[in-house]
Amino acid sequence: MNEALRYVFVGVLNTIVGYGMYYIGIRFWGLHFAVASAISQIIGTLHSYIWNRKFTFRSRDSSPWEFVRFVSVYVVQYLVNVSVLAALLALFSITEELAGAIAMCFGVLVSFLGHKFWSFKNRLE
Repeated sequence: MNEALRYVFVGVLNTIVGYGMYYIGIRFWGLHFAVASAISQIIGTLHSYIWNRKFTFRSRDSSPWEFVRFVSVYVVQYLVNVSVLAALLALFSITEELAGAIAMCFGVLVSFLGHKFWSFKNRLE
């Protein structure tokens, strides 16, 4: 399985974990949606880091800077996502849902390339 397919697999798995934690927080723990969302974001980011580090990119870097690079990619991805979303809504007569789906495609590409060439640059080939 190549890196791109492993990345998609981890992304699907991470979506299940992240949304699962959000759902459990809301439905079973009675948390406010913002608290449940924050918890799911933290758990999702850690889950994504571990799986992408070990499985997708097979990194050899053991420094804490790798995690900092990882999080910085998500910051850039968020900024790209919001920018594309805003541009699509300003320029085209489409729904927020459709604009969000299109913007997400850009975000996935940015995060894959960012993790491949920045976060996990010391990966096994």
